[in-house]
Amino acid sequence: MQESSEGKVEKLSELELLRMIRAAAQENTESFSLHGQQLQVLPRELSKLKSLQVLDLGFNLLEILPLEICQLAGLRVLLLHNNRLEVLPSAIKNLE
Repeated sequence: MQESSEGKVEKLSELELLRMIRAAAQENTESFSLHGQQLQVLPRELSKLKSLQVLDLGFNLLEILPLEICQLAGLRVLLLHNNRLEVLPSAIKNLE
């Protein structure tokens, strides 16, 4: 996520987003934010963040969560506020 000089969140391009996810995967990132990116679909690459404990997806345009989210075994905090979600994957209950 990038912040402008006025403190506003700037939307990442798809390429920037993929690069950021890949870098986070290589660094074993535990906390990752896509807050306010106006995402309608989550990139499948998020499932590569195996060390992830906190994922902030708040303030996007998500209508569904992919099952890949449920493969993040270490995920402890999943922030989903201010999206368009009506249903969560049933496998999400398997997360601790």
